[in-house]
Amino acid sequence: MILYKPDKKKGKLSPFFLGRIKWELLGIIGNNCFVFVKNLN
Repeated sequence: MILYKPDKKKGKLSPFFLGRIKWELLGIIGNNCFVFVKNLN
């Protein structure tokens, strides 16, 4: 599911898409840390 629309005028990805990447990466990192800590206990 892709929710971005490249801005053809500027030739860059929309800020919405960049923000979405940031939050998805944070979510992935957070989930990995949670699983790692859970396995340590």
